[in-house]
Formats: sequence, structure tokens, C-alpha cells
Amino acid sequence: MYAQSFAYSNQKNYSKSIKLIDELIRKNPNYVYFYVTKAQYLFEFGKITESNIYYEKSIKINPKLYIAKYELSNNLILLKKDITRVISILKELVFHFKYMPEMWKKLGNAYYIDKNYFAANKCYAKNAILRNDKKLGKLFLEKAKKYQKTNEQKNDLIYIEKKLGEIDE
Repeated sequence: MYAQSFAYSNQKNYSKSIKLIDELIRKNPNYVYFYVTKAQYLFEFGKITESNIYYEKSIKINPKLYIAKYELSNNLILLKKDITRVISILKELVFHFKYMPEMWKKLGNAYYIDKNYFAANKCYAKNAILRNDKKLGKLFLEKAKKYQKTNEQKNDLIYIEKKLGEIDE
């Protein structure tokens, strides 16, 4: 039944894929991946808000289901909703996946929406460092410097500048 729901989804027959996944959820209400699958189907069908409901359910069942947290935060960024929560989720994800450039980029996007331009540019610079893009990293470092206000922020930028210096050109 699960494979058949994927097949229907691949054929863009979302009503049948949703019907099958709903049946699986009804039979297995604590199996987290059925909720994630339904959330993905709804997202693909353009129902982002409804998709979030199922990401939330999967996170409630398993709070360490990081892929659901990532997708939920991505959806909320697209909707530009609950950005404070998005930042919190993405900070948790960055803690666990600090070497994944995409996490820093998403966190930067959330900070940018929140109008925290220092933090956004700092995150974008970290993304560039992880991708070994010295030129882009320097660009975001300079942007971050324009918004720097505290000694702690200055120290953050000194560290980023040091890391950029370690990248070969």
C-alpha cells in the first residue's frame, strides 16, 4: 500500500496517494514516516499549510525527527510565518548538522526575514566557508560588519575572517 501511494504520487494522482496514506495512518497512528509522507504529498500538491500539520504531528511523535523539522522550517520560511520558531528550529538543526552548508543558508534566510541582518549575513558567510567559496564569504563578512554592534559580534566576525583566510583561492 505504501509503495502504491508513492506510485500514485509520482503519477501526480494525489487524491489516490493521499487516500492510501490516510489508510496507513489510520492503521498505524504512531508510525511517524506516514505523517512525513503525507506532509510531502500535500506540499507537492501545493497545500503548504496543510503539509505543516503533518510535519507537526510527526515531530510530536518523534521530537528528534530532524528531516521533519527541516521541512517544516522550510515551509514556514516560504510562508514567512512563525519566524521566531523557525530560527529556534534551525538553530537546533545547525547544532546537530553544523557542517551542512544548507542549514546555515536556511538559518540566514530566517534571520533575514526577521530583519536581523547581522545574523543573516554571518550565517551566509558560514555557508560560504563550508562550500569553500572565499569570495562569497568575504562579501557576506563585509555585509555583516555593517550591522555589527557588540564586541561579541565583532569576535564572531574575527573568527569568520580567520576561517576565510584558511580557504585556498
